[in-house]
Amino acid sequence: MPVCELLGGRTDVGLPIISSIYMDNPENMRKRVAKHRARGYMGHSVKIGGEPGEDARRITASLADMQPGEFFLVDANGGMTVENAPRMLRLLPPGLDFVLEAPLCHMARNRLPSSKKQRTYSLRRARYHRRIDNPDDSR
Repeated sequence: MPVCELLGGRTDVGLPIISSIYMDNPENMRKRVAKHRARGYMGHSVKIGGEPGEDARRITASLADMQPGEFFLVDANGGMTVENAPRMLRLLPPGLDFVLEAPLCHMARNRLPSSKKQRTYSLRRARYHRRIDNPDDSR
């Protein structure tokens, strides 16, 4: 049985397909957005993850030729810190319209485990490990 049937049935509403613009120098990213736009993409996921100034230039270039109806996600893949996220945002020109996706690295680390190698611990077990690692800690 198709998953859509399990979730309540099919719909006649189409979903946009979003291009993925990998991290590169700003001008190459701008050209890649234009190439995907010419192929009919209306949404673009722009990857960032460098220093704030370079990421601001990547975003600015990628959104430079934004068309009506087009939308952009700027995906940091959890690679930003609390310090460099606002720094990068302040370097952007006013009026850019995008969604900043998965900006902070602490958010990525605090998610639920996604593989067998990751584990969750109860508070009790965490306290036990804390006592073993720090015998002088009475908490």
